Amino acid sequence: MEDLLKTYGRLTKDFRKHIYGSDNHQSAHIRLRLKKNFTAKTISGEYRNPSSMARVFNDTDPRNPSSMAEDLRNPSSMGTESVPPPEMLFDPSCYRQMCRMGTSCRVSDTLDLIETKLKHKDKDKDEIAWFHHHPQFKHVFHMPRYTSHKLMGLWALAIRTAYIKDNQWWSAVNGIPVRYSIREHALLTGLCCDELPSRKSFAEKHSLSLSFAHRNFLDIDKVDLSDVKEKLMSMAQDNEDLVKMALLYFIGSIIVRRKNKGKGLLDPFFLKLVNHLDMCKTFPWGTLSFKYCLDILADKMKEPSERFKPSLNSWNLPCFITPLEIFPFECIANLKSKYRLPVQGAVNTCPRMCKMEFCKTGEKDFSLNGIYKSIGTDKVSLILDIESILVPTIDEHHLVAEVQEPETDHSTINNWKLVLMEQKKICWDHLYEKDQSNWVVELKENTRERNEDNLETNLEVGEDEIIQREVELLKKKSDQQDKAIFDLRAQLEALKGQPRDDQQP
Repeated sequence: MEDLLKTYGRLTKDFRKHIYGSDNHQSAHIRLRLKKNFTAKTISGEYRNPSSMARVFNDTDPRNPSSMAEDLRNPSSMGTESVPPPEMLFDPSCYRQMCRMGTSCRVSDTLDLIETKLKHKDKDKDEIAWFHHHPQFKHVFHMPRYTSHKLMGLWALAIRTAYIKDNQWWSAVNGIPVRYSIREHALLTGLCCDELPSRKSFAEKHSLSLSFAHRNFLDIDKVDLSDVKEKLMSMAQDNEDLVKMALLYFIGSIIVRRKNKGKGLLDPFFLKLVNHLDMCKTFPWGTLSFKYCLDILADKMKEPSERFKPSLNSWNLPCFITPLEIFPFECIANLKSKYRLPVQGAVNTCPRMCKMEFCKTGEKDFSLNGIYKSIGTDKVSLILDIESILVPTIDEHHLVAEVQEPETDHSTINNWKLVLMEQKKICWDHLYEKDQSNWVVELKENTRERNEDNLETNLEVGEDEIIQREVELLKKKSDQQDKAIFDLRAQLEALKGQPRDDQQP
């Protein structure tokens, strides 16, 4: 037993290293700083009221799951360490409202256009290989593609926003905090999330020039995405700027922020950068795309009472939408098991956007009611199944190993991180109750009820895909074995000089 406990302690230590990096001194320093910050607030009287604090549960308890669940049901066994958010950005009544969410980031259309243009009959002249072998963009090209985006899960988290500043976004689902930061972005996308350099100093340091822009555009100060697309489609296959133009279109269509599908002036910095393809392989595109994602979400959160009009509400998110789209299905286990399927042949070291795909339901998006039903209402299950901070597996650790933990001076956020760094769960009871009292979506038409019934049926069909895939795989292996046996029998008969009188099945 003593050896087992030692082993458990070592694994727990390794587990923390996977979350917060390999530098133990740095991790300890972060915990110490957060603890001092929280202690100072406690002494000042801001956090002295235990009734305002959430109960927490240590999820590294080596006991069996039933004992853990029993502790969750027993309030006296849980601590009072976590401070609740001062306020939620949206009123809980908003949880019952639908939203028309969309994006001008058409990832699938952009990738299809680039592949069609760059592919060549002669594989030696196939320029698309530059993207397929790019250390960052290759993940974008081989991830599953969809004609429509599933954004209701994102909406469910967005209207439960508790904090969105300092390069981190916190939501509270059924009273349980969930974080999206640069580390989650790196884990989901596989893009480089190193520190973003100053564009001016970077251009001066590497002597970046606008020679590429001068060769291809008349007015380099007013190059928009439609100009880039038009130029790309008119280029010949042997044009030396073909890959650079395709890269510029990729950046403008997916990575950077723009107002609508076809327009949006491109920053001259990118006109300079694409002229140096080697630098584009190591540039921190993950950090850049993350900042655009968070800036757009933060814009939607400004003056929420004025921006949120249930009858007319519509949100457009012109950023790299894929990580935000799949994030709710990664941090909430019930959503992942209901709506996502593993991608056949996916490599374990790939980012998460490449390893899972959405179930085929025949619908453009999942219903908000369906999302709520899948999340569930049982508090114990929710506490155990919702992951407040995404934890990389051993195969995924390289994706976040060099990514710095986001910092803030906000004492409440530091308190949450301090509790979670000790591998404890947080649940704010008063927010759980508010969530549960607004857990049913207000339906405007009876047809929506029928559509949701059809969606549930389609989801059952989606779940059957897993079984069907396994059956097809077994059948394929069986056919291969039959053929191998037949070939072996034929070889034996040939050696014996006996005529063959059977036929291949």
